[in-house]
Amino acid sequence: MTFYRKDYVAPHYRLPKTELVFTLNPSKTLVQSKLHFDDYQIDKPLVLDGVDLKLKEILLDGKPCQYKVIKNALTIRPNKKKFTLQTKVEINPKANTCLAGVYISNDLFTTQNEPQGFRRITYYPDHPDVLSAYTVTIRADRRKYPVCLSNGNVAKESATSITYQDPFPKPCYLFALVAGNLDVLTDSYTTKSGKKVALYLYCEPGKKERLTFAMESLKKAMKWDEDTFGLEYDLDRFSIVAVSHFNAGAMENKSLNIFNDSLLLASPMTASDWTYAAIETTVGHEYFHNYSGDRVTLRDWFHLSLKEGFTVFRHTEFGMDVRTKQMGRIQDVATLRYAQFPEDDGPLAHPVLLEQAESVDNFYTNTIYEKGAEVIRMMREVVGHKNFMKGCALYFKRHDGQAVTIQDFVRSIEDASGMDLTQFCMWYHIPGRPKVSIQTSYANHVFTIHAEQKHNHTTDPFIIPLAFGLVGANGKDMLADTLIFDKKTQDWSFEVAEKPVLSINRHFSALVDLDIQYTPAEKLHLIKYDSDIFNRYSVGHQYMLDTLLDMIYTNKNQVPAELLEIVGAYLADKKHPAFVAEALTIPSASEIINNMRDVDLEKVFEKRSLVRRTIAQTYHDKFEQIYEQNQTNAPYSPDPEQVDKRAMKNMALGYLALTGDEERPWHQYQSANNFTDLIEALYAIVHNNQPQKVDALTDFYLKYEKDDLALNRWFMVQASIPSADTVDVVEKLLKHPRFDLLNPNRVRAVLGVFSNNLLAFHQERGYSLLAEQISNLDKTNPHMAASLVQAFSTYQKMDAFRRAQAHQVLTLLSQNKKLTPQTAELIHKILENKRAPSRRPQSKAR
Repeated sequence: MTFYRKDYVAPHYRLPKTELVFTLNPSKTLVQSKLHFDDYQIDKPLVLDGVDLKLKEILLDGKPCQYKVIKNALTIRPNKKKFTLQTKVEINPKANTCLAGVYISNDLFTTQNEPQGFRRITYYPDHPDVLSAYTVTIRADRRKYPVCLSNGNVAKESATSITYQDPFPKPCYLFALVAGNLDVLTDSYTTKSGKKVALYLYCEPGKKERLTFAMESLKKAMKWDEDTFGLEYDLDRFSIVAVSHFNAGAMENKSLNIFNDSLLLASPMTASDWTYAAIETTVGHEYFHNYSGDRVTLRDWFHLSLKEGFTVFRHTEFGMDVRTKQMGRIQDVATLRYAQFPEDDGPLAHPVLLEQAESVDNFYTNTIYEKGAEVIRMMREVVGHKNFMKGCALYFKRHDGQAVTIQDFVRSIEDASGMDLTQFCMWYHIPGRPKVSIQTSYANHVFTIHAEQKHNHTTDPFIIPLAFGLVGANGKDMLADTLIFDKKTQDWSFEVAEKPVLSINRHFSALVDLDIQYTPAEKLHLIKYDSDIFNRYSVGHQYMLDTLLDMIYTNKNQVPAELLEIVGAYLADKKHPAFVAEALTIPSASEIINNMRDVDLEKVFEKRSLVRRTIAQTYHDKFEQIYEQNQTNAPYSPDPEQVDKRAMKNMALGYLALTGDEERPWHQYQSANNFTDLIEALYAIVHNNQPQKVDALTDFYLKYEKDDLALNRWFMVQASIPSADTVDVVEKLLKHPRFDLLNPNRVRAVLGVFSNNLLAFHQERGYSLLAEQISNLDKTNPHMAASLVQAFSTYQKMDAFRRAQAHQVLTLLSQNKKLTPQTAELIHKILENKRAPSRRPQSKAR
């Protein structure tokens, strides 16, 4: 059934207080609720949501009442303006494999209620605009479950029970409960106003030492939010719990965050540099939700980007401030190009502010999160940083304790800045990206920029903030500012003493596809001298992409000298090692394919491999030098300086392995004193099919057999081997005794990685294998099944033979009448979509 944003109806009551009592039992947990309703519109029925609940008792003001339970709804007619409703239900957490509501993870009771999990706990108005103050009592055998947690502060505790009170009204999706045998790392943080907050990080026994980095990240995030947004933490305690079975990355439940343990636990020999960085930003993201999501929440799920896009923006700003600002921007945009651009250009494209849907669970997309963050970043560029921060402060003050909309956020920015953002809000309503074409001219000491914008879905112009600089012959900026491009075509002229080179869309100030012609000399000038590191990266990356597309379409077998010269210019940079490592990561197959149609997949990989091998051979001696210069015997640290050195060293190792170097990868694997070097060496050995492949995989498995998180990498390395024959490998991995279809992390490590392995997936056997696993998963965990369906969204870009194969497999899957709405919706959208055009002309390379 389709539901629409326009049909929103506000609640006809208030629910100021909710009391819950849990009596825990793995298969027969009792949940008693007492809901205090007020201002009830007596002519309307009360409909409460409930799924898989066994109703034991229902009382209206302490007395039995008439009710109906039809499908997943309980209905009564209170006929009173103020009343209490009590229910007692029985639930079975042990049988709850969808991992929504209350479920069991390795003998640990835990919860996940966003977006609609709470209806699996008790009968309740499971909507984000119903805010209530919760009092929660947990009764349990404290010998089995010594740690019992819920939202808020501890009100009282006995040998058999504990009660929590959260004074801040919240929607039920932010409710959390955890109970089990857990280790805890404790610390404290003193806010700017002098309040001491107790901090607790919990994990399964034996892993406590891996929580140290997450604790330091939490304290950094708390300080950053105070310093940057003026937001202090508001309760006496803040807790995070790591669980091993979790569909998402983490959940921002008020004062009790629950994390996938892969994003909380880290030690030098079990977590890579990437994992450390992800822990830092994810801890920040969920903590920042305390205001952007918890204290101010959303009216309905169509406005999901109100909290997620805004909080992604906040956590990326945090990440850039505590690490390297410009490198962080390069990596954020690389994620956009890899994950969000294909979504925006394919059958699952949708606006940031959704209008209709069949399943709320499918709202959690890269568009809602990453594109939503970019829209807010552009809004800041348009109104100015100072006005934007004033608007954010106004938003938090004006709407504290409310459930609001994207329009409410925009209105706060408008009121603070005095600007009308009506035209800007097109970014929220229209999917896709504008294409901006730039031309320049220079005459009589006047430099002119001419811009034109087009969009596939509208003829109206967007407001596009284009940060720019005019780079002089000496490599310095003659002028730097931001152009507000709000017409279909627009010109700007500047008086300058000499002809500059235009650096445009600096730090990716606008979410656009940019078309600008540079001469070879201009490209090299920007790569060497542009003060904006992002644009130094972007110019070369775009040229590499265009060159690869040209080589594929024209079947050229020679890498242009200009590309090799650009690589040389990057390698000459001595000041920014992480930048060089990122710049020499050539466009992924996914990014290449997103700019094509009728894809010859084998040719994409052939030409991409040719470019990489040619770079490796041309600069072999330089890569050897880089590899040796970036060795260190220092104890592992995730600090930026060490991370940069490892990035350079492992970039060089990857290229050296392409030249047939077998000694360095194997030596690095054997001598590695950190997980980053170990796993990079393993990838080099396995993906280049080196003689030590079997020995390395066997050794890694034996080393990490009892460590589920590290062992995920063993599965991932094999499932990502870029070969059509990897289907056979994946079939074996699915039968491996350590593979568990009920563990989302393991599913992601095998099927998630395989679905992004384009050579292996895009063939009849690949399509059939994934479709079969989607069907199996949908029976137990629809969320994971639906996430895998998205791999099929690119099949219409393939050649006719592959399109026919994928269409046949997907059509057969769609005929399964037992599929959940969440999975079925995505399958139907993909099948119904018309073939998407390529993003670029097939014969043109700039």
